[in-house]
This record gives sequence, structure tokens and C-alpha cells, in this order.
Amino acid sequence: MRRLNKLSVFFFSLLVLILTSEISFSQNVNAIEKYPLDEWTLYQEISGVEVYFQRTECHDIKYDKHAEYILIKIINTTKNDLNVQWKREIWYNYECFNCESESDEYISNVFVKAGESIEGDCYKESDRNLNICSKLLRYNTKKLTDFKMTELETHSMKN
Repeated sequence: MRRLNKLSVFFFSLLVLILTSEISFSQNVNAIEKYPLDEWTLYQEISGVEVYFQRTECHDIKYDKHAEYILIKIINTTKNDLNVQWKREIWYNYECFNCESESDEYISNVFVKAGESIEGDCYKESDRNLNICSKLLRYNTKKLTDFKMTELETHSMKN
């Protein structure tokens, strides 16, 4: 009987340990990695503007740079040219890197012609407001775990 009690206590303790480790693990889910590579995902629609993002791997063989980026695509469905502006909030390893910052360096502003779209890419020709480095592929460094485009707004440039 005493052996049965010890076994019961052991299995109960094991169950509690498994459940608490599952709960703590689920709190550290990387919000970025749940999205598949190279697939546009709608982030938000506002005033005739659709904002998408995608994860993609970028490989610069010439300079031996290999990284994963979040690319942003903005589609202007209106009949007016627009300036689109937002504040970029970035989390690395589950900590917000710039949430408390009032610096203008985290304000993004892009111009999108009526009925057209712009998007980030892996190359220097792309507007740097339209991509975020999420991780270096050959090094074990900090990883982007979340990002937000806060204070997203559009300003019409009447044609």
C-alpha cells in the first residue's frame, strides 16, 4: 500500500511538472516563426490601404550575407496618391527593443501612387522602411520575435 502511495505521488508530481513546463513554453512562442516563408499575410487594412508582410530568406553570395527578413508590402486601392506612416515596434528575444523610444528613427513613411503598390525586397534598391531583419542565418544571435506597425495612418496627396 505504501509503495502505491509513493507511485501516486511520483506520477502526480510528474504530471504537474509536464503541465507547468508546457504553460511556460507556450508563453515564449515566437510570433514571427508561425508564419510560413514567402507567403504574404494581411497585416491591416486602413483607409483604402492594404498592408501585408512576409518572412523571406535573403542570400547575398557576393558578400556572404545570409539573413531572414520581414518584408512589407503596401497596396493603395484609392484614386489618390498617399503617404503612409507608422511607428515600427520591434521585439528581439521577446523584449521590445524600442517601445519606449520617442526617436523619429522608428517612424516609417512611404509614398504610394494611386492604384499602385510598393514592397520591400532583399536588395539595397528597396526602401529600408519596408523590411526588418529578423535573424542572421549563419549565426546564433538575437531573433526577431514580434513586430508591430503602430500609429498606422494615411495622408492623401490630392491629384
